[in-house]
Amino acid sequence: MKGGKDPIALSGNRQSARLRRESGTHLESIRASKGAKMDDDTTDQRVRMHIAALVDEEHRLFAQGHKTSEDRRRLQEIQVELDQYWDLLRQRRALREFGSNPDRARLRPGDVVEDYEQ
Repeated sequence: MKGGKDPIALSGNRQSARLRRESGTHLESIRASKGAKMDDDTTDQRVRMHIAALVDEEHRLFAQGHKTSEDRRRLQEIQVELDQYWDLLRQRRALREFGSNPDRARLRPGDVVEDYEQ
């Protein structure tokens, strides 16, 4: 943690991104990296680690003085991806809370999650 603040908590309150992007397959790679079936806590932890990595990248890009068009494009992508992964984590928690399998949670497209209130 940088500066004593949790980067995941900081990004959780962000306004939704305004970029439309198709959902990626990163969740599938997270699941596949440990085998077909992973412990729920392990999956959640890996999702949180991915969120933290995105937040770190976002902070690095924001800290730059001059941003190129590529930097601005990447910042928009990161904002959408953060919205998607926060949504995924909330889906997993809700499914678990109500006795369903959290592995049923799916990464939703950016245009679905970008207008959610946080």
